Amino acid sequence: MPTRNFGGTFDPVHDGHLAIAEAALVAQSLVEVIWLPQIFPAHKSAITPIQHRWAMVELAIAPYPQFHLPAPLEFWCNSLGGDLSTLSTPTSLSKLSTPLTPTSSTFSEPIPPQIMSTPDYAIHQWQSLKNLYPQSNWCWILGADSFLTLPRWKGREVLIPACKWLVATRNQWKPHMELLEPQKLSESPELQNFQQVIKEIHLQGLSITWQILPMPSIDISSTSIRQSFQSRQALSSLEKSLPASVQQYVESHNLYRY
Repeated sequence: MPTRNFGGTFDPVHDGHLAIAEAALVAQSLVEVIWLPQIFPAHKSAITPIQHRWAMVELAIAPYPQFHLPAPLEFWCNSLGGDLSTLSTPTSLSKLSTPLTPTSSTFSEPIPPQIMSTPDYAIHQWQSLKNLYPQSNWCWILGADSFLTLPRWKGREVLIPACKWLVATRNQWKPHMELLEPQKLSESPELQNFQQVIKEIHLQGLSITWQILPMPSIDISSTSIRQSFQSRQALSSLEKSLPASVQQYVESHNLYRY
């Protein structure tokens, strides 16, 4: 069963993320895309609390039946080798008897400190997904910037060969551009960087299967959206970048106003 997971901070999730996930759906025959907001990214700081980021993702993907989120505490505790019996049972938005409002929360109770203080590595996420979805063959969706760091990921010797890697770029790509002959690579500095990543991975004795997602160019970033809220730019400029439900959530919770 082909399943793809899409990890990231999603701070906030935006239309570009949705476009990437949709491109992944059509790139190959698959069942679903599982979204994985990172609770405590190992290489980032000053991020919005996971409760807000998780709620925004769930709002954004609600219209898409093939997009899913795992049960949050079960997923994180599983990935960290914890014991669910010591934790409170989380409440999933999909099981709420009343519609989601801007003041609703994905979590019925605070996240336990042992989870909040533990770095959230991709290898832990994948191991947890294997336990939750044991019959799946995994494809990992990630952006170009993350792909460039792949040769240095924790647990890469296990993770890289176990998944097919789908790389989303901000530039428009045609199908199978990664298969260009070496003499044509000079036409694309970005593709040269990707090929250098593959070379580094091979030098580590690892095999990798990868593909550039064919999709239109994306001129949206979470950073620019946060800056727009911080500078109180006209909200009309954000309507083209954010799902309406996410924009409402951000405004209702006064996020990104620091």
